[in-house]
Amino acid sequence: DEPVVVQLCGNDPDIIVQAGKKIQGLCSGIDMNLGCPQEHAREGHYGGYLLAKKDWPRGSDNATSL
Repeated sequence: DEPVVVQLCGNDPDIIVQAGKKIQGLCSGIDMNLGCPQEHAREGHYGGYLLAKKDWPRGSDNATSL
């Protein structure tokens, strides 16, 4: 019965929204990962790497889509 927060990451707003809708009733909150500095986040083009100036529109779309 403890609060559960689910973290989502990705670079496709449609998929992120689908995932969020599937879990929204199963958790206390949803966190959009925009801070991951790890190498696999760069390779997968998600996390903190979407905060770069050239990628900000994609990161912004992901966050506002939720």
